[in-house]
Amino acid sequence: MEQVNIQEVLQTLIEPLLEVKAALLIKRIDKEEDLDNEVQNYIICLDDKDFFRFVLGKGAGCNAIRDILFNVGRNYNKKINVKFENLKEE
Repeated sequence: MEQVNIQEVLQTLIEPLLEVKAALLIKRIDKEEDLDNEVQNYIICLDDKDFFRFVLGKGAGCNAIRDILFNVGRNYNKKINVKFENLKEE
């Protein structure tokens, strides 16, 4: 089975739901030696409006994305962790 680019999957899932598409930032936070491990960690940074829209409703938007990634990861024997952050610094 060929490998899938999780960053592309995330962008495909999230971008159509955003008001400020240019603010979307997806980055993998694993260390260099961890890149081949089963666990992959990502941070998704969103604009203020989009961030609060994803988090409202007990995080339903965030949880939906995580559920989809759980199933994608299961097909490739990977565990994918996703953290959502607000781009706006306080």
